[in-house]
Amino acid sequence: MRPVDYREAIEQVSGCIPLEYIAQEAGVSEETIRRTHLDPSSDFYLPPPPNWRQILARLAWERAATLQTFATEIEREAERAVL
Repeated sequence: MRPVDYREAIEQVSGCIPLEYIAQEAGVSEETIRRTHLDPSSDFYLPPPPNWRQILARLAWERAATLQTFATEIEREAERAVL
């Protein structure tokens, strides 16, 4: 299994978590996070924060917990609607 790269991780997590939150956790601006996502050959590219793996993992786990709670609530509502 190959390691997850930064761009892949950002694409996965930012679909669920706004870049604003990722930037806040990394202590940088949203623009900085956008620039880390550019092609490395671009003059505007910036390298990702050194602790990006920890940041994205924590945010992903938090989002997963939120989604699990939401799914449980929806299932309960569906059960009540059927009764």
